[in-house]
Amino acid sequence: MRYAQAAKGYESYGIESDSYEKSDDLGNHFGLVMDEVDYPNPNPQTPMTTGGQGRGPYVNSPDPIEREFDIPVTVIDENVPFELAFGARDEGDGVVTFTEEDVLPTATIEHVQEDLDLVEWFIGCKASLDISASEGEPLEASFSFTAADHDYAEDAGEAADLDVPEQDPFRFNMIGEITLSDGVDSIATPNSVDLSWDNGNEVQHHGQGRDGYAVAETTAAEKYDMSMSMNVTDLDLYKRAAEDDEPVDIEIVFDRDYEWDSLSDAVVIKLNDCTFTDAPIPNADEGVVEADVEFLPTSTEIEIHY
Repeated sequence: MRYAQAAKGYESYGIESDSYEKSDDLGNHFGLVMDEVDYPNPNPQTPMTTGGQGRGPYVNSPDPIEREFDIPVTVIDENVPFELAFGARDEGDGVVTFTEEDVLPTATIEHVQEDLDLVEWFIGCKASLDISASEGEPLEASFSFTAADHDYAEDAGEAADLDVPEQDPFRFNMIGEITLSDGVDSIATPNSVDLSWDNGNEVQHHGQGRDGYAVAETTAAEKYDMSMSMNVTDLDLYKRAAEDDEPVDIEIVFDRDYEWDSLSDAVVIKLNDCTFTDAPIPNADEGVVEADVEFLPTSTEIEIHY
């Protein structure tokens, strides 16, 4: 073999029943992973010199290891592990609900390259999350993982089986609304969104050699970074930012067709009690006037109806 092929590489995950111990439930798919994933293999060193030994390094001293990587996912079903960035996953009556907790669960990420006989496991992973979409586009979620530990095997036969459903992705068909927090008056509909949940995950090194023994969540007030674009229809959002008016609720829906049934086959992102921090009205050079607004929620959740 003269080269390894991308078609022979894939990833899966398993939630860890015991945190920071390799999961025994690997083989769960993320969704469609269509972009490159740069898996880390760091060996950081600090070069050190000493008197009488010339100008170059005398020894290279091993430093603590941190492993971070992103997995971009096109969401196709309820198997996507949003709980790794949110905290909790509850399922019942055809709905999976992801809600926020202070402490995140951990997962093992398995990376396989069959034609190299490589299987590696990133253990004790927690995530931050970015979600973005524009009109008509699929729902894209990027998981930014931080791993506590790592292991590997030189035998692809040790890899878990992976079965990804042949399923169309959820798309952003501009179904959703911004309402007053009493849920009565709808004041706008978004046409593109950029949503970020930054959990500030950091590897903790204490008595475990170069690898970590835990991953800690460090962000609090700076957890959210969120914005969206919308067609301007009135001055309501402009005034809410200008006058620091009452918060609003934002609901964004991703479905597989234009006839959305709220009871099935959709992803619903709920951003609660949002304060608008920037809501200008531009002087457009042509076409429809669109405003890019920024806002801060106080809590969020995601529902997947199936």
